[in-house]
Amino acid sequence: MEKTIIRIFAKTVNPLIRIAFTDTGCEWVNDTHKINIDTTEDGTEFNKNLIADHKFDGQTINDHIWKVLHEIGHYYTMADCDEEQDEEDRLLLEKLFDQKLISEADWFHFYYNLEAEYIATEWAINYIKTHRKKIDFFNKLLERVI
Repeated sequence: MEKTIIRIFAKTVNPLIRIAFTDTGCEWVNDTHKINIDTTEDGTEFNKNLIADHKFDGQTINDHIWKVLHEIGHYYTMADCDEEQDEEDRLLLEKLFDQKLISEADWFHFYYNLEAEYIATEWAINYIKTHRKKIDFFNKLLERVI
C-alpha cells in the first residue's frame, strides 16, 4: 500500500512520472520519466538537516516523498546544469572518498552541493513550500500505513 501511495503522490506532481522501487539507490533515469526510489535507504539524517536548514515548521517530510521530489527536481532542472562538469565533480568526489581522503559526512556534504544535486534539492524545497497542503496530506497518509 505504501508504494501505491508514493506512486499516486508522484503522479500528482507530474502525471508522466513512473516510479520503480529498488534497493540500489535513488535516481532519475536521464531523458525519461522514470525514477528509481530506494526503499532501503534511510534519509532520516538528511531530513533532520533539511528541516533545520529550511524551517518546514518543524515538520518532518516523509523520506519517500522527499526522494520522489528530489528526483523529479532533476527532471525539471537538468537543462540548467553543466552535465560534463557535474560528472567530473562526481568522479572526483568518489575518488576522494574511495581513497579515504574525505569522511562519509564530508562526502554527503559535498555530494549535495554538486550543481545537479543542489538545484534538484532547491526545486524540491520550493515544491514543498508551495504545496504544503498536498505534502501534509501525503505525509499523514503514509504515517497511517507505515
